[in-house]
Amino acid sequence: MSDKNEQTSSRARPSLTSAWTQRPLRRDRTWSRTLTLIAVTAILALGGLGTRSVAASGRSLALGSGRSGSLNGVSANSATDAWAVGAYTNPTTGAGETLALHWNGTSWTTVSSPNPGGTTSSSDNSTLTGVSADSATEAWAVGSYANPTTGATESLALHWNGTKWSKVASPNPGGTTSSSDFSSLTGVSANSATDAWAVGAYSNPTTFATESLALHWNGTKWSKVASPNPGGTTSGSDFSTLIGVSADSATDAWAVGAYSYSNPTTYAEETLVLHWNGTKWSKVASPNPGGTSGNDINVLSGVSANSATDAWAGGGYNPFLTATIVLHWNGTSWSTA
Repeated sequence: MSDKNEQTSSRARPSLTSAWTQRPLRRDRTWSRTLTLIAVTAILALGGLGTRSVAASGRSLALGSGRSGSLNGVSANSATDAWAVGAYTNPTTGAGETLALHWNGTSWTTVSSPNPGGTTSSSDNSTLTGVSADSATEAWAVGSYANPTTGATESLALHWNGTKWSKVASPNPGGTTSSSDFSSLTGVSANSATDAWAVGAYSNPTTFATESLALHWNGTKWSKVASPNPGGTTSGSDFSTLIGVSADSATDAWAVGAYSYSNPTTYAEETLVLHWNGTKWSKVASPNPGGTSGNDINVLSGVSANSATDAWAGGGYNPFLTATIVLHWNGTSWSTA
């Protein structure tokens, strides 16, 4: 991991790997730092984020036949029903394809999953970054893919009905017509068959600002729900992103990520915590142990809501995100644990 200080004279397009790995985002005329998530460290510190939370693993996975991949999200519904998702490179075509593994209580097996980005060439790319299983017949996986025709990076939502994974239409507020268009989902939480949340980020086609993205599933379709953007929405240097989400009920959900002010002097990245009360998303104050000046970085990458008075969030801070952040919600405020 390293800082990205390369110059750019045009609008920067976040890479398809999304916030889970190296995702350059434009801040005026410089690249932002690598937003590399360290959810594994956070999970170890928390002792697990629960069945409805999503977190990155970064673990390399042997898939046989010379293939290798990585897992980005996991969700356990029971001791005999769990899902892990990510991506792998097809050794024959070079295409980046979605990866879905299922645990039946004894072993992990690969389950076929859609690849709307194509599977025939090295330019094809589809990836899954988050998963949430509500039951054996109800699970969601999210991520992004490169539209084979336009080159646009589009949001990806897959649904498991107990038999197979199927692509379900999801909003792309970042546009779908050119290679500079960007919409991506990184976290999902399924509370019931008629109540699920997915979060991520998109590039505003007009202002080029990177804005937070919150989608809600009502049992019929995914819809975009307004979410705060404390990092601003008026220029390409403005930045707000959501990475993890956890819904405890229809009136209690948390989403976490990071944002930065459009300050050409500091560019500090701060933790972002949003709460859903059944009506709207609101920003809630959260600690920034890495500081809020200079080139300080603070990122939250995972969250788990157990009740209205008990929730956990994890992430990292310092220039290389090697220091762990663990936050706890007691019903009144977030504090470091």
